[in-house]
Amino acid sequence: MTLQLEREPKTMEPALKLRLLPATFTAQPTRIFTSAELNAEIFTYSTGVAALRLTNSRGHLDLLPFQGQQVWRACFDDQDLAMQTMFAEPEPTTEFLATYGGFMLHCGVRAMGNPSPTDTHPPHGELPNFPYTEAYLIAGVDDSGAYVGLTGRAVCRNSFAYGYVVEPELRLYAGATTFHAQLHLSNLRTAPFEYMYLCHINFPARDGIRLLSTAPVDPEHLILHPDLFATVGAARECLAAYHRRLEENIRLSTTLDRAAQVYDPEIVFTMHHLPDKAGRAHTLGLLPEGGAYYVAHRRAELPLALRWIARTGNEEALGMVLPCTAEHHGYNYARERGQLRTLPGGETISMSVEVGYLSAEATAAKCKELGDLLV
Repeated sequence: MTLQLEREPKTMEPALKLRLLPATFTAQPTRIFTSAELNAEIFTYSTGVAALRLTNSRGHLDLLPFQGQQVWRACFDDQDLAMQTMFAEPEPTTEFLATYGGFMLHCGVRAMGNPSPTDTHPPHGELPNFPYTEAYLIAGVDDSGAYVGLTGRAVCRNSFAYGYVVEPELRLYAGATTFHAQLHLSNLRTAPFEYMYLCHINFPARDGIRLLSTAPVDPEHLILHPDLFATVGAARECLAAYHRRLEENIRLSTTLDRAAQVYDPEIVFTMHHLPDKAGRAHTLGLLPEGGAYYVAHRRAELPLALRWIARTGNEEALGMVLPCTAEHHGYNYARERGQLRTLPGGETISMSVEVGYLSAEATAAKCKELGDLLV
């Protein structure tokens, strides 16, 4: 399909909304949309998982329309943005760790995080690999320009308990090296709905990356979680020793250096960002060769953020910022600390992020724009 996109001034609704059907996906990539530099093609991985590739002049995104609407891979200006894991391709499963290799995943919404012994929910809730039956290719022109994207819809209901709709949406714009993603959550019941949400964004960890954000680097705004996880013996002592060093000087964590740091299996921080005048928080990972990883999120809907780093040799992951509504210790931990959010009956909320890569020139411009707010 070749389409000339024209902006309709009275609406931001997509000019094109095309239902995607699993039966039309095959191992042979098939282009289903073209408009100037924007393209979309469908294919299946060797595991049988269906994928949608969105392309512009700067790079591409590989999305899983029927499995969580994950961003499995992202590449802009020849920079591969996804973490290193044991999964080169997605597996057809709803089990979180059995296919944990994606770049960006929606997590929640009835619960989120690592379940404690008293929790009953799966790791990071039902959303990461949710089996969507409704998925749509979208395209149009809005205030940010021409775009191609993906959306979907799922209704989750349980009599006398909950009823809600989740609608993820992603837009890739012409000429852009970042993309815009949202999760729209609607409460179908008259009673308030408690929810949790986290956007799990997983860049590759490399030595020399310098982390900057609008969260001050001090113990009030960058808080180390004391978890030592399942480590034992010498490995546990190495991790504990690094924890002690971070407790003395949290700034030791702001430039990645395998020789001086321990992130095996992982370390997690809570971040409290200061927003800019538009209410957005910003996080950059400055690359040694120039350019940066980049994430922006709205503090109003996502008041917290986590920083998750894992460097095991098999996993090289830099979750430099995971915007969220609660910390990562599961439902009961969030409930006890007042971190559950409430959506009134009949209401909708949208959680929004901008994610991707900035060129060296764009990085300099972003740093100048943010000024002293960026530390």
